[in-house]
Amino acid sequence: MTGTWGAHIFEDHGEGAQRDLGKNTYVFATTMKGRWIFGGDGHGSDYFYITYDPFSRHWALTRMNGNPAYGIWISFTGWRQNRIQFDSTYSWVNGRQYHRRLTLIHTDARQFSLFDEEQLPSGAWIADQTIQFTKQQ
Repeated sequence: MTGTWGAHIFEDHGEGAQRDLGKNTYVFATTMKGRWIFGGDGHGSDYFYITYDPFSRHWALTRMNGNPAYGIWISFTGWRQNRIQFDSTYSWVNGRQYHRRLTLIHTDARQFSLFDEEQLPSGAWIADQTIQFTKQQ
């Protein structure tokens, strides 16, 4: 996952409808003595920190965005084949708390995607954002 990635970002509007938000560049690198992977976009408005906690035996993800939005997500199931799902334990956007899930899908050494969803009060999940990453040369 480390390296420079081109990112194509889409805002989801339900029932397969998406709005193309354009392209950006993200850089992912190890940090904090190699225990975390840090990722940030080229606009300084979207940051990720990902780690595996060997004591609690789960993956953790922290995301901060310039909205302001921020949250802590945990994956209790870990990697299942080519995907890992994180569920928010504490997330806020524009002053309101919300329940989110992020799914990373590893396609191959040069591609992965991030799917961001929000849970409605009814319990239903709706897609919010999709980012398709492609490794740069």
